[in-house]
Amino acid sequence: MQAEAVNPETGERFAFEISPEELEQLVRDSRPRLSKKKLERGIENLAISAEAKVRLALFMRVTVKIGNAVLNIGRRILEIVFDLVKRYPNFTFAVVMYLVGSLLAIFVPALVPILGPLLKAMELVFALVKDYLERRKNDAASKVEQADNLPLAKDCLKPLKDEPVWRAAQEAIQPFEALKAAA
Repeated sequence: MQAEAVNPETGERFAFEISPEELEQLVRDSRPRLSKKKLERGIENLAISAEAKVRLALFMRVTVKIGNAVLNIGRRILEIVFDLVKRYPNFTFAVVMYLVGSLLAIFVPALVPILGPLLKAMELVFALVKDYLERRKNDAASKVEQADNLPLAKDCLKPLKDEPVWRAAQEAIQPFEALKAAA
């Protein structure tokens, strides 16, 4: 199947071939999950120059037309970027620092052999560790909330303890409890 992409700034067209299975997967994956207004608000709330915001808004309009399907590729890419920044803020910051350091290395080459490799490695490792620890802290907090709700669940099950179904369920669980205790 013949597909066509159009550059929104220049109007230049690019044609390529795609199989029906690839098209179906691409259509599924490129469906926007956020509304256009939410993405526009997200771009407006960024602490960047107005020119950069305009470029992001233009990028958001990038589409690919394949047959009768129009895919909002630019919108979907921005959604993914915003999602990554939200989920992994420290790692994202480290990647941006790495990119800024790379740009500085182009303009001040004398700094590259001295601080470049050390700082880049440290930034990425510290950011990954910080994101990992924050995620563990959030997981631990949710487990505490679940444990707080456990006594309420046990109180609800008390009337069932005299039922034969309850005894049969307890007998069925015993081998698994033994395995759990051994592990």
